[in-house]
Amino acid sequence: MKYILFILFTFILKSLIAQHSDTLYYDKKNRLTDKAHCEFYRKIERNGEHVSLMEYRKDGTLSMTGNLVASNNEVFNVLDYAEIEGKEVGLFTDWDKDGNIISYRLYNAYQYPELLKQICTDYQHFPDSISQQLTYHKYYRKNETVQSEGFLDGACNYYGLWKWYNRKGKIYTEAKYQSGVLHGKETYYWNDGDYIVSTNYYQGVKHGKKEELIEGKLLKSTMFKNGKKHGDEISYYYEQGDVRKFTQYYEGVRHGHEIYFKYTNEVIITIYQHGKIAEVKTYDDAEIVMAKYGIYNSI
Repeated sequence: MKYILFILFTFILKSLIAQHSDTLYYDKKNRLTDKAHCEFYRKIERNGEHVSLMEYRKDGTLSMTGNLVASNNEVFNVLDYAEIEGKEVGLFTDWDKDGNIISYRLYNAYQYPELLKQICTDYQHFPDSISQQLTYHKYYRKNETVQSEGFLDGACNYYGLWKWYNRKGKIYTEAKYQSGVLHGKETYYWNDGDYIVSTNYYQGVKHGKKEELIEGKLLKSTMFKNGKKHGDEISYYYEQGDVRKFTQYYEGVRHGHEIYFKYTNEVIITIYQHGKIAEVKTYDDAEIVMAKYGIYNSI
């Protein structure tokens, strides 16, 4: 008899879950309570596997909307955020108490390409194996300017190009990631782009060229390999764009020539062997030295 009652109860429960709406009230600790004692509440509408979620503050202002997916045999009251995690689909939007949007989260972003193009500043292309697990995030400041935007992978790691903006709405940092580590170019724009530092990374370490520019003029160029200076580092005088210093590195230490071009046209050449000075020479004609070592000014 108990078994028959259990089967009957399960059947009724599944029927109720298939199409159901409710309002749930929560206290400060996300525990269920009544309307009189709530800090926030959620209106839930369920139709089959689809669950629409609207969250409100206790004063009635909207704080979040989104959609979830749950199997038909799942008792799904959305009691806390732990129950939401992994079930989100489509667009989630968060609002502040004044009704301003503070963030977008587009789950399974590439299943909604037109919506993604509307809210994303730069539409990025990824292999299908990657795009299927990406969530797009966009955050706003109180003045409604964008604060940051980019993708998170299935493990909530940064993936692809991320951008951060200043209060004027201009980019101050952009960087490419792969599985949460820098992989590609990272660029900082200081003072609205008057001073720019651009660095290449490979799997989290500096690898390739790093450049520093002031008002569009190249100030320094450095080569890296596996996180260490390796190759040529060249710094320039800002006013004329002439070479100031040329230094050769090998696996993080000076190795080869370091050539310092002084304003007086005097040139000091220091020869290094694995970080140690081996010889110092002085010349009085910069053009001859530059021609001999193949060094060129930036402008």
